[in-house]
Amino acid sequence: MSKVSDRHMKRELLKSNSYVSSKKKVENSSSSTKIKTKKTHHPVPVLTKKDSKSHKRDSSNDANDTVLQKFVEQEEDEIQRDAELLVDHYMTSFKEKTLDLVKPNVLVIGITGAGKSSLINAVFGKNLAETGSGTPITQHFSKYSSDDLSVTIYDSRGLEHGHHEDFLKETSEFIHSHQMKYDGDSTDAIHVIWYIVNSAQSRFEPFEEKLCKEFFNKTPLIFLLNKADIASDADRAKLRKCINDMNLSNCIGIFDTVSSGSLNSKLKQMDKCPRCSSEDLTIKKKDGIGLCEECGHEENLRLSSGFDNVIKATSEILPSVVREAFISAQNVSFTAKDKEAKRIIYEYYQEFQKKNR
Repeated sequence: MSKVSDRHMKRELLKSNSYVSSKKKVENSSSSTKIKTKKTHHPVPVLTKKDSKSHKRDSSNDANDTVLQKFVEQEEDEIQRDAELLVDHYMTSFKEKTLDLVKPNVLVIGITGAGKSSLINAVFGKNLAETGSGTPITQHFSKYSSDDLSVTIYDSRGLEHGHHEDFLKETSEFIHSHQMKYDGDSTDAIHVIWYIVNSAQSRFEPFEEKLCKEFFNKTPLIFLLNKADIASDADRAKLRKCINDMNLSNCIGIFDTVSSGSLNSKLKQMDKCPRCSSEDLTIKKKDGIGLCEECGHEENLRLSSGFDNVIKATSEILPSVVREAFISAQNVSFTAKDKEAKRIIYEYYQEFQKKNR
């Protein structure tokens, strides 16, 4: 073999060794990298004493929250059960009480045109006094009663001037037959009389005085000066004086009343200042105020039905056995309904607690 060939072979052999060596380095490097990658891991956090206490506190809070949540759920269930029992007990007692309720009997009386029918309908929220809807029990008296109304109304047909002798006689018989029995039974007794007066006429007839003094003197008597929206202060004052001069010991009160249809459209009449009697007045219709230019007094002229006062006075004098039924029947004083409802609920709740101790 020539020297040139030897040199060429050596050169090729060196190249081959260099390639193998470099390849091994690359493989070793790659292998080394893969091993390092496999051994790579995240460091485990080390808890300090402070962190350990905080962790324990969080765990304790979570446990307390769980216990509290279970307690609240348990209490809610018990409260719901108690509420359901209370409602059931109340409804049962209410039904029993309703069956035992004694209806109050209210006699409504007055001269023709006094507004008895509209007043009855306004107070009890029904068209009770529609023509012909009552049951005539005598020539001059009708009875209004129904299963869904916890009050009985006796309505006198309008008293006519010049025809009062027959009425007085029949009224005497009616009152005598509707008195409380000796054994205390008041089922048919008249519990209260509403005497309706047309205050716009500003007069009280002599036979009306006889009626009140001789026939109505043993029954609670309430005077309603109806149509106060069209009567002057002087007219109503005159009527009050006539009634007060009769010195009726059974008179519970005298109240101005207005039909509900007039409440939003009219103002009270103001003829003179109630403080200084001056007639120098300015009426502010928009504000519903009467202003006295003499003394500066301001009077509220907005109308009130006056029924709240009538209901309050009536419920206070009624026997307890019929009071609940009357308050339930009337439809104008929700203050009275609310007060009575709270009293009844409180009594039943006390009874419920005693039975479940």
